[in-house]
Formats: sequence, structure tokens, C-alpha cells
Amino acid sequence: MAGLTPRGRRGVVGWLEEDTPQSPKTEPFDPKKCRPEPNVRPDTFTHHAGDFRGVVWTQPGAVRGSAECLWLLVIDEHDNAYAKGCRRAFDGVLYPEDPTELTERLEDADDHLFAETFAAAAAQLLTRGIDAVAEIDVGGYFASIELVIGRPNMWIVAFRRTKDSKDKPRQPRWLIDSEIRTVIERLFDGLDMDEPSVSYNTLEFPIYDGRPRSAREWLTVVARETIGV
Repeated sequence: MAGLTPRGRRGVVGWLEEDTPQSPKTEPFDPKKCRPEPNVRPDTFTHHAGDFRGVVWTQPGAVRGSAECLWLLVIDEHDNAYAKGCRRAFDGVLYPEDPTELTERLEDADDHLFAETFAAAAAQLLTRGIDAVAEIDVGGYFASIELVIGRPNMWIVAFRRTKDSKDKPRQPRWLIDSEIRTVIERLFDGLDMDEPSVSYNTLEFPIYDGRPRSAREWLTVVARETIGV
């Protein structure tokens, strides 16, 4: 699935661009590189951010820069991205009818901030090398992470079942159990996880094997799931 998002917003797209010092790079999208050659508007450019590729254009009639849109296509080499851009252009779907639609995951800075903080906390626990607990309270999420040293190490993650809203802090959103499981699964690589124990406002996951991902690794996983390859 491709992600459409206004340029300049935070979230995964913003982090991708910041992660590469020389990004974003753009050059005109050349329809002559496509076979067959599609109709492409002259305001259409390729977009480079590290290993990520996309197509960028400006919404017609908008003040320049106020409605510039980015369509991320792939997480691989340049030619494959061009081929996907060509197919979308030839099929007439490169420019959506509603360019204000967003892919939520690409825009969720809260998720990225939580994952980044979680990764730092887990790395610190591993460095200490003793049984220890840390708490992560950021982006509206709250979780505790416990490391039990062994062969392999065991992790216990207790995750609050509500997310605080910046807009309505007194009206937290209840998270369904599958949402929380997805969050945990993205935070770990190669995990062996049992069903969680449940309390009124907490899910506690015992993780018998698995390595906490770094923030960059988490970002790559989320982008792959969201954008597709």
C-alpha cells in the first residue's frame, strides 16, 4: 500500500527525511523512462530519502508549498520505484481524486516517538546487564519493560490499554488488544511471545525470546508494512 501525505508534516515520512542528511533529493519524473509512455504532469518529481523512493507533486490551485503531496512507493532501488511510478501513471492512479487522504501510520509521530523511547530504554537495560525495570510514558502511550537476565533473556512488557489524546487529554482512547499486540510485535525482532495476562487497564506480555529493535529498525518495519514493496 502506498502512502499519500502532505509534505512537511511529522510522522514516519518526516523521520525518514531527517534520517538522511542529504535528503530529500528530487528530480523531474521523466515519462520517457516508462514503457509505454504515460501522461505525467510537469510538476511531478521523484523523491529520494535514504533507501526510500517516491513521487512528489503539487496539488493544482493550491498556494505553492501548502499542498505539496508525497507518494512513497518502495523501499528498494531507484529503477523499481520508477517502474511502479510508471505503472501508476499509465493506469491513471498516480494522482488520486482526493489528495487530502492520508495513510495514518505514516503520519503518526506518537508511535515513532514511543518506539524510539522504548528502544533507548531497552538498550539501557541490556547495557546494565541485571534484572531491571524501566517505564516509558510518551506519545500518549504508557508501558513498563522488565528484563530478566538468562539464556535467553526474558522480557515482560506491561502496556496500558488506553492512549492519552493531546487534543482531549481527559478522554483517552481505548486500544483494542490486537492494536497493542501489533505495537509489541513491531518493537521486537524474532520474538517468542505468549498470550498476555489481562487486567482492567493493562496487558502484560511475557516474551521468552527476542531482541528489542532499534528506532531505525522499527521505522523500517513500519514503513515496509505501510508502503509495501
